[in-house]
Amino acid sequence: MTNKKVTNIFILDDTHFDREMIKKFLAEFVFLKYEKKFRIIESTSIKDANERLRSLENSVDLFILDGTLNPGHGYDLIPVIKESSPNAKIVMCSGNTELNRTGMDEGADMEIPKGEIGIGKSFTVQESYARKLRGLLVHY
Repeated sequence: MTNKKVTNIFILDDTHFDREMIKKFLAEFVFLKYEKKFRIIESTSIKDANERLRSLENSVDLFILDGTLNPGHGYDLIPVIKESSPNAKIVMCSGNTELNRTGMDEGADMEIPKGEIGIGKSFTVQESYARKLRGLLVHY
């Protein structure tokens, strides 16, 4: 997270509460703490994400994908991301370990169990995931 002034993050999650939780985690543990700027792009479905990706080609630095969407799974978008934004990092963030693992098998760079970054979770655990995430973004 050193070269760019703003890091662009695309969150794909069909649950408003979960998108807000992820944004809060990013703000508190990943970016604001280190005075880095970021911009969030939100999507609630695979269809919407596919449409938005066309206009965002190569401008997104980090994708955070939910495992379970209605319909589909976040990892279904990984091949499209790899083609349209080959330098972007991809994080699976689901409460379902199997779906996170499938995303990793499909090419995600990291997994974060959704329950580990939520309200009331240990500062140490949240900071651990934040450190790993910052490591992924070291070139942005």
